[in-house]
Amino acid sequence: MANYQWKPLYEYETSCFTQIGVFLGWILVVGSFGFGVLLFTTPAFILGFVCIGLGIYILYIIYNNSTSTVRKALRKYGVESYCETHGLLLARTSSQKIGLFTTTGDLIINPEYRNIVFLYHYYLLESQSGLWGAYNASLSKQVINCEYTSIKVEENLNIIVVKDGMRYTFSPYGSLIHKVNAATDDVVNKIMGKL
Repeated sequence: MANYQWKPLYEYETSCFTQIGVFLGWILVVGSFGFGVLLFTTPAFILGFVCIGLGIYILYIIYNNSTSTVRKALRKYGVESYCETHGLLLARTSSQKIGLFTTTGDLIINPEYRNIVFLYHYYLLESQSGLWGAYNASLSKQVINCEYTSIKVEENLNIIVVKDGMRYTFSPYGSLIHKVNAATDDVVNKIMGKL
């Protein structure tokens, strides 16, 4: 299992840059509402509507990026602790299931896995039953289902998996490149520690 530094969810804070952005956003909101009200009293009142609409939109962005909104989104999935990794949040529930979220609280991978490990462009997913799959972060999709007993990512980003005595090689897109009998395959024996 990967050695992550898990923190309790109540300690989650947005970054300093996000907080500065929120502060500047509030200044824009106040300014656009004030300017909008001023423009209502002039013949250019249509610009007043635009300014107030801009203020409402900025308020919406500020709300969706606030720390409390992210915490609420993660709690909805039963998350109790988190770990930041590669610009995303690994989140762990009270039943020790792990999932993956954006820093704004949007779900990427459901918290149903025993372990998630980042390697090259992949999040390698270990199911509760110990079987492995892969999520391609560049494509934002799961390319290998969790049904393989072992998994390895090659430098060319192909994925080697083993299941029922067979070794399968998949492309980064999840298409099968070839399969070989694992019992006679040196690559599999190296993965399994038999050589």
